[in-house]
Amino acid sequence: MSGKNDEGFEIKDSWPIVDLTRLYTNKDATYLFAVASEHMNYEVITNPTTGATRVEGAGGGHLAMYYRALPNGEWKFATAGHAPDLCENLSPEVKEVYRGVKDPNGNPAMTCRDEKIKENNGFVDL
Repeated sequence: MSGKNDEGFEIKDSWPIVDLTRLYTNKDATYLFAVASEHMNYEVITNPTTGATRVEGAGGGHLAMYYRALPNGEWKFATAGHAPDLCENLSPEVKEVYRGVKDPNGNPAMTCRDEKIKENNGFVDL
C-alpha cells in the first residue's frame, strides 16, 4: 500500500495481518485445512518535521483458505474473497482436495458458485 490515507498523510509502510480462524483435518487426516482472515495495516507519517507516525488499519479484509497434504506437504492457496468463488475459477486440485470435506461443525469445508445452476442461488458444496 502506498500513497496517502484519507487525511492526506503519506503512507510510510504497510504489511498484511493474518488471523488464523480455523485449523482442522479431513476425516482420514491426509490434509490439513486453514481458514484465515486477512487485512492490511499501514503506518502513516503524521508529522514530517518530527518523523512522528501512527499505525492504522485498512479495514475490510477477506477470508482466505489454504491446505496442505500431511505429513510433509507444502501449504497451498485454495481461494480468498468476500464470497464463495466461482466453481470454474477453482483448480481441479482444490476441487478434489475439498470434495466431501466437512469443517469441525459438520458444514461443507468449501462452497463455490456455479452460474449455470439456479437452485440455492447457484451455491454448490464441494
